[in-house]
Amino acid sequence: MSKWQIFFTGAIGAFAPQILRWYSQGGEISRDPMILAGQLVITLLFVGLAGYVALIWKVRDLKEAFFVGLGVPAIILSSGSDLGSIIKPSQAVAEEVTAVGQLLVRARSEDGAAVTQGTISVSDPRGLKAAYYSGSPNKSLTLAAGTYDLVVRAEGFETEERKQVVIEPNKSAIIEVTLRRLSAAERFFQGVTKPFEQRTR
Repeated sequence: MSKWQIFFTGAIGAFAPQILRWYSQGGEISRDPMILAGQLVITLLFVGLAGYVALIWKVRDLKEAFFVGLGVPAIILSSGSDLGSIIKPSQAVAEEVTAVGQLLVRARSEDGAAVTQGTISVSDPRGLKAAYYSGSPNKSLTLAAGTYDLVVRAEGFETEERKQVVIEPNKSAIIEVTLRRLSAAERFFQGVTKPFEQRTR
């Protein structure tokens, strides 16, 4: 068994979760070439690191090399989310929801075009209520009355945050958000950091 066989088997192990992610997301791949380039760079770094770790650990067979490679990205990506959970512990508080309201986020680019592909994250800043999530902007969310923090993300655009958004009982809150299009370098970096964001959200 050669060193190259061990290296490539470890690399394949590191890449296997990404293949599963593509499959489970129905083949959803970025259309932005700069974001794709960033994702390619971070993927190659993980793959190369996993192959190198398999070599320096002096694994005895290809099965071991695969599992070493499989573990390397998981260890690196989970460290940030584990640290975040230590810094900000979650609180479980039982509360009765008596009144709800509606939240509509209208996301537009700087030229006024509607941004329909993206995600909205809504959370209670006190950590008392569970986070709410919607697949895309420009859709109404039903939320328990209260105050929330809002994060709007869209590929190729700067993330926009709004604090202290008030949802009143039986009323609709409409939030207008203008997203700035990122430069080529910023989109490349967005592609690099995407795996870390997916683990820490």
